[in-house]
Amino acid sequence: MELKFKTRVLLLIFYISGLHVIAILFFTRGFLLTRNELPLFSHCNDLHDNVGCNYTMLNVTALGNTFNTVPAVRENICELDRGYREPPRIASHLNSGNICWTPPAVKKIVILIFDALRFDFVAPSAIPEDKRRPWMDRLQVMQRLILEESTRARLFKFIADPPTTSLQRLKGLTTGSLPTFIDVGNSFGAPAIVEDNIISQLANNGKRMKMMGDDTWLALFPSQFHQAFPFPSFNVKDLHTVDNGVLEHLFPALHEDDWDVLIGHFLGVDHAGHIFGVESLQMVEKLDQYNKVVEDVISTLQNESACGRLHDDTLLLVMGDHGQTLNGDHGGGTAEEVETALLAWTTREQTHPLPDQCEPSSANNVGFRSSQEEQNKPIICDFQQLDFAVTLAAILGVPFPFGSIGKVNPELFGLVTGSLQPSKDTALNSSEVDCSAAEWLKLYSSILCLNCWQVNRYLQQYSKSSLNGFSISDLDILKNLYDDARSFSNEQSTTASSARVTMSSLLDAVSRYTKYLDAAAALARFKWTRFNDEFMAFGIAVLFVSLLIQLKAVRIFSVIPPMPVKIEDSYIFPLKEMIKSGYNFAVLSAGIFVLVYVFSGGSITVSAGQFVMILTGGIVIGTSKTYLFRRNLQTSKKIYKIIMRNVWREDLHSNFVGILAIIFSCIHACSLLSNSFILREQQVVTFFLVSLGIMDLRTALQQNSKVLQATWFLILNFILRILSEATLSKDMVLQSGDIKPGRPVSPYTSLLQQLSFSLLTVYAPLILVGYAFMTKLSRSYFPTRHLKAIQHLLPVTYAAICLYWLVEDLENLQLKAVPESIRLFVRLQIPRGIYLYASLALLGVLNAVVLLLLGRQGPLVAVISGLEAWCLLEKQSMYAPACESQRDDKAQIDYSSATVQWNLFSIQLFFCTGHRFSFDGLRYAAAFVGFDHFNIYRQGILLGLDTFGASHLLPIIGLQLLVSRRHVLRRNASDRFYKIQFSQTLLMFQLLCTVAATFITVCVAIQRRHLMVWGLFAPKFVFDAIGLLVTDFLLVLEFLYTTSPTLY
Repeated sequence: MELKFKTRVLLLIFYISGLHVIAILFFTRGFLLTRNELPLFSHCNDLHDNVGCNYTMLNVTALGNTFNTVPAVRENICELDRGYREPPRIASHLNSGNICWTPPAVKKIVILIFDALRFDFVAPSAIPEDKRRPWMDRLQVMQRLILEESTRARLFKFIADPPTTSLQRLKGLTTGSLPTFIDVGNSFGAPAIVEDNIISQLANNGKRMKMMGDDTWLALFPSQFHQAFPFPSFNVKDLHTVDNGVLEHLFPALHEDDWDVLIGHFLGVDHAGHIFGVESLQMVEKLDQYNKVVEDVISTLQNESACGRLHDDTLLLVMGDHGQTLNGDHGGGTAEEVETALLAWTTREQTHPLPDQCEPSSANNVGFRSSQEEQNKPIICDFQQLDFAVTLAAILGVPFPFGSIGKVNPELFGLVTGSLQPSKDTALNSSEVDCSAAEWLKLYSSILCLNCWQVNRYLQQYSKSSLNGFSISDLDILKNLYDDARSFSNEQSTTASSARVTMSSLLDAVSRYTKYLDAAAALARFKWTRFNDEFMAFGIAVLFVSLLIQLKAVRIFSVIPPMPVKIEDSYIFPLKEMIKSGYNFAVLSAGIFVLVYVFSGGSITVSAGQFVMILTGGIVIGTSKTYLFRRNLQTSKKIYKIIMRNVWREDLHSNFVGILAIIFSCIHACSLLSNSFILREQQVVTFFLVSLGIMDLRTALQQNSKVLQATWFLILNFILRILSEATLSKDMVLQSGDIKPGRPVSPYTSLLQQLSFSLLTVYAPLILVGYAFMTKLSRSYFPTRHLKAIQHLLPVTYAAICLYWLVEDLENLQLKAVPESIRLFVRLQIPRGIYLYASLALLGVLNAVVLLLLGRQGPLVAVISGLEAWCLLEKQSMYAPACESQRDDKAQIDYSSATVQWNLFSIQLFFCTGHRFSFDGLRYAAAFVGFDHFNIYRQGILLGLDTFGASHLLPIIGLQLLVSRRHVLRRNASDRFYKIQFSQTLLMFQLLCTVAATFITVCVAIQRRHLMVWGLFAPKFVFDAIGLLVTDFLLVLEFLYTTSPTLY
């Protein structure tokens, strides 16, 4: 049975979409590989004689790994040191046989995590006080500690590895490894960690852990905590539930002795940043609250820090997992996002000076204050988050996580062990160096020895167990560094019993270990993910095949009207021939592979993924070959030659503006190969639109037609460009220092000004949008059965949106107290009603949902962009023939210029609605409009509508206007002719999106070793790839939903 025209067009779109899916899946499989997680764990009995470390300093025997209890008071043999320190007492619930690798340096640890804690929230600022922003230096208790209690407090710049999503940072902090880029996709609904980590090590070695706060911890560690108080973390509009829950359980827990590690994870600052931005009153209030929390925690610990009391040997760590931009976003790799703070404070008084010089990459990585002047200066060192897990393991006396590639941080480790009493077998030249410093260096050198052995063991095992392991040459370089450090350490251990150990030799040993660990971490950062070049090349090749298919399809629809209907339909999509050819080539590919395998004697091995690629490649080659070079048309050879000449002709368009539009589209695609143009894509797109608009204005002046529309098109472009960076954005800068309680930080300090601003930028534009949509809908060229119902309910929808934002204004400005029942109804039920209405009306009123999710800038952007779209549509008629209404109904109409401008316009809308191509630009608050509780599917759909609604959904729905605007003038035009023209427009729009996605794919393949690949190129690729699939899906719906226009 012969397929109908509409069915063949749908199959063609499905075929092109299938090629896109195949290309993106294979390319991402080769580019966004996850690091292979080894299910191997470190154990106490892993240590053996071949480790080659000095167990004497660790108080650990090589055979039994039992803790050698030290007497309460040791004889001090160092002439320069008359002090002593009682070693950490083992908690009563722990068996001494469970202590392994290193002795515990503290009894308890309290970890307070302030999510999205920027470094300048904490660190002393060099900016003059009168020019500081209100949020700078708000946690002053930390600054006071490092100045007044410098012997037991230390502040670090805590540096994360991008991407800086909370899930990845928690995985990095606990495993000591580098979570890969693909884990961003698991930011919602995190899976449990299966590889070794510090939390599992603590649980397996008898440490009792209590957690309160972010429920992501329980998702990652479902059974490791002794007691947990999780609170839902995904509702970014809720600033207080998680924090109040932590405070409810934190201070009672500080007076209890049923834990060894206490974790409190606060989320208020992160949520305040997402909703209000850094420069907001809500952020200042949260920081002040956190400052008070830290003060109270320290006061509680100090009250219980006397000898023999509960917290006589407790370490407090106050830290952030990542930073945030001024917009309150995070996920990228900028300094604002990767730099956070870590404060370490111990309740135990230190009897010796601490290492206080920050570690450079040299032998002088441990030093001491040399003058009173230097003692008065706060020292802030860098601390890589990669080093946190292994450092915490060394402090708590548990095995280092098997997959950790970090190194024990000397400053933090020195804070808790800096006054360690020298052992009796130590021989030091006390006339050359301080005894305590040398003794500490011996201990730290032994710790680093274990650290290097563990990292070397992991790298060797990873390379054996993983297909994307490290190369032999890289491992040889690391092996030479490791052997050099071990041999030097063994020499020192051999001579230590008969000669005095000098300070320089200890520093040299530490330097050699550090050099190896730094090299291992650098190698992991550079080559952790070994890209699969085969899959990447295959994905790019399929994308280029889809480009050829789309190019030919667009040209086919421009020449088929003169052909007979039967031939025309068959030529659009020869389904039977393509299926047959695809099957034959798939069998041929598999047969060739089997023959090669047999003749090679089985020496050639391929993975399951490679075999699937071979079969898929055969299908793609077979089907695309039939479509591109088909010669069995049911027509004469002469007609075929005419068709092919028309399809592949070089004179694309006789209209200069059309040619220029195509050139601009190609330049835009090529510009994606440059990181600078990706960063400035919004300006590039606006430049192209304005340039084409100037050409249109020139034509309008020559024809004395559509001059007003062409002029306003230029003006509206400039307004949209300014609007995207103006006061509607969340990153407004506070110009006034007048901050009053209950008022948002805003340059509009008058209530009347704020109300007027909302009236002009929110309510009035929303009313205009609703009125314009209702008016156009009543005169629609596309009537449906539900038209009257949609038209009657539409005013109710826009009135509901106005009510939703009005109640929000009354609450924020404190003009009138809104009853709780009304507030909940408006905040939850009205958005849900709009979602239900849009679902019933399908595409008819999805613009209302997009407006609601876009927030308060949505109506104004909608008015301006709607006017710009109207101008764009109106001025296209300038290029229509003068007597178009009398033309033959099968004469060709060219839509290249209009489609290119519509595509650029859709990209412009993406930026004007506050989005950008980075994960820190995702507007998580939109996912919770109308809902307080998290559901991954529901919130994912809302976040997708917010991200792609204005730039993909609405422009694709409006594609039909490009055709209907001219088609209704052709009284004798047939329904079939309209479908042909509309199909050509859809395919051309899809082609433009594919070109951009193909070029950014090529770009990330070329730049895969670039410094900015994960911070810039990879996010851009992910957004464009997902956007291309969304475009394919919407084009199918658009083609199914659209009917021929009817003039009323």
